[in-house]
Amino acid sequence: MRVILGVLFSVCLKSSVVYAQNPTPVAIFVNGWRDCCAWGMNILQQHVIDLGFETRYVPWSGFEDGSLAGSWENDQEGTDNFVEQASNFFDSLPIGTDVYIIGHSFGGDSILNLIGSYRRSKINFRLVAILDPVDGGGIRGTVRNYNIGDHVEYFFNRWQQNSMFPIDFNISGSVNCNAIVCDQRSSNFLKDADGTTRRLNCGWHEVGCNGRVENLFSNPKPGWKKERSGHQSMVTDAYTQVVLSNLITALSMTDHPQVTRQRTALIESVYREIFGRAATEGEVSNDLNYLRSYSEEEFRRRIATDYITGTYLTFNAQLPTPTELSRALSQIATGQGHDTFKEEIILATIFNEVDSEDLAWSYSMLEVYNKSPEQLHFFADKHRIALIENGLAASDFAIKYCTAESLIYNNGFFATDIQKSIDKYLSHIATKVVIINSILLD
Repeated sequence: MRVILGVLFSVCLKSSVVYAQNPTPVAIFVNGWRDCCAWGMNILQQHVIDLGFETRYVPWSGFEDGSLAGSWENDQEGTDNFVEQASNFFDSLPIGTDVYIIGHSFGGDSILNLIGSYRRSKINFRLVAILDPVDGGGIRGTVRNYNIGDHVEYFFNRWQQNSMFPIDFNISGSVNCNAIVCDQRSSNFLKDADGTTRRLNCGWHEVGCNGRVENLFSNPKPGWKKERSGHQSMVTDAYTQVVLSNLITALSMTDHPQVTRQRTALIESVYREIFGRAATEGEVSNDLNYLRSYSEEEFRRRIATDYITGTYLTFNAQLPTPTELSRALSQIATGQGHDTFKEEIILATIFNEVDSEDLAWSYSMLEVYNKSPEQLHFFADKHRIALIENGLAASDFAIKYCTAESLIYNNGFFATDIQKSIDKYLSHIATKVVIINSILLD
């Protein structure tokens, strides 16, 4: 079977691009003014560490891990420095790295500047999360003029409308968004990790609170109210951190849509090359998971190995030996086409039922005359005729040949289809005898 298997791997292992195993994801926390408050998101930070992410803690004005904001002549210089250093850092990451970036206040503004300028496809912006972002002047209104492009998978934006800072706290913080998912809303109340709104006792001057009892002589109660969020307190809100943690977990279990599209196209291409058909939804799903950990070459190798194993089981009722499989894997480039491989599988199926010397002769001829598929087909036809002349009835041979051909090409066969193939094949043999003999004599 060495010729047959060599032909297979010339097709299934050719590749010009190799996908590496998914690089380690990176989670970045960007502080705002006066080095507050993204670094204090302890629940979220511990979660990404547990997921195995690389973590980075930076100020709004730079991208050196663990550094503080420092002083700048003006806020725009600090933002520009952040964008430049962040871009250099992203350029240094392995191709295909997933990035999750979370920023607060000035940090949110710096992230919006960065996302607008860094659009290289080297990395995948899986999550961009900003919390009450403001620009250098402490204004929210100017932040709303940014645009989030479709290179961002999930855009998460929360703001509060309870009190200054920002100065214009009462307006919406929604940003123009063309990300794959845009998740923007106000967040005016603090919640516990389970989503329960936190409560505060009201002061006696706060009339109309829930549960208030005015009777001064019978256990008076000031009542309670929902605890409102502030510019700083909303960042460390337990529920927001849990929501982001769950979101990151969900995103990390899948690939960026761009990567998924590329890998789906690869899977379809490999299945058509090797099996001659499209991949099923289940196969695509399983192979997408496989490609998250293995290279394209390893994927092609696995699919080709499955095909060889299936072919052996179908036609020989046994698995290939380690030696046969190893030899096949080593024969990567033989210059043969996939149709030729299918042809030789059909011949091998029939040859296994005749004299072993005939089979050996066939393989030796195929190895000597393997300069073109046309020559292979001529020798295949010559050997078929020789078998028929040696006592195997033409009709019996045609039945074996056409049945095997139908199995390989169509994954099954019907009696009417086989009979049509048999009639066509017998006519084909009769008209080619003279042509084949003349070529063999040249």
